Amino acid sequence: MIDEALRIKIAPVTLSLLLISGCEVSSAEQSHLKIRSGQEVTWQQEGPEAKSTVGLIIQDSFGRESTCSAALIGPDLLVTAAHCVYGYAGVTAFFGLDRDTAIARRQLNPAAAVAIHPDYKAQGPEIAPHDIAVLKLKSAAPSNYEPIALAASTANLEPGTQVLLAGYGITELGRDSGTLRYTMATYTGSDAQGRLQINDPWRRGACSGDSGGPLYHEEDGRYVVAGVLSGGPIPCRGVNFYTAVAEHLDFVKEAQIALDH
Repeated sequence: MIDEALRIKIAPVTLSLLLISGCEVSSAEQSHLKIRSGQEVTWQQEGPEAKSTVGLIIQDSFGRESTCSAALIGPDLLVTAAHCVYGYAGVTAFFGLDRDTAIARRQLNPAAAVAIHPDYKAQGPEIAPHDIAVLKLKSAAPSNYEPIALAASTANLEPGTQVLLAGYGITELGRDSGTLRYTMATYTGSDAQGRLQINDPWRRGACSGDSGGPLYHEEDGRYVVAGVLSGGPIPCRGVNFYTAVAEHLDFVKEAQIALDH
């Protein structure tokens, strides 16, 4: 049975074509994060950084746009951060190595509906609990993209593990938002709220434009999505907090069922 609170969260988006009400633009923009000290993804790469990472164009009620990131978890389903889509008027996914090329080639796919975790409540610039959302696209992702599995547990994710981060955020020099980049970074454990924490000694990490982007963790020879980026200190210095997917699997499964009907 679908949680009634979840149904209420979905209905306004579905019926109003993503006329989502909620937080102010400034607080969300302060949370959007980047790949710092990362490398640009190329077409030759076969990993999830190239095959499962998707960009989001977020439009507010004034027509202003910002960038977020997401991971493909089904043919037409994405997982991202709730703060990326909460309070915005429109959400469009883009595919490929950079946003400008995707727009020029019309590699765009609007979201048909969004499910935001029913317990998520925006807290200004602070990172709110349950910062996770599922998007259903109007059509399936391009055939060269691959949906990726969600981590069922974080038991195998030990402090000191190298994890893979990807997203369309700016560089450490504050440039080039909208270009897909990736980096390895150091996982340092869960914080007091159960979020997955990155505190990399080489300051590799995420910043503006990477919010909602995936933390990929390798399990038994394959990558899974262990977290979605929720935030970190600004200026960015390789310290990030990811909402743990394993703690929200029930929500994701219920959202998938609800969005398919």
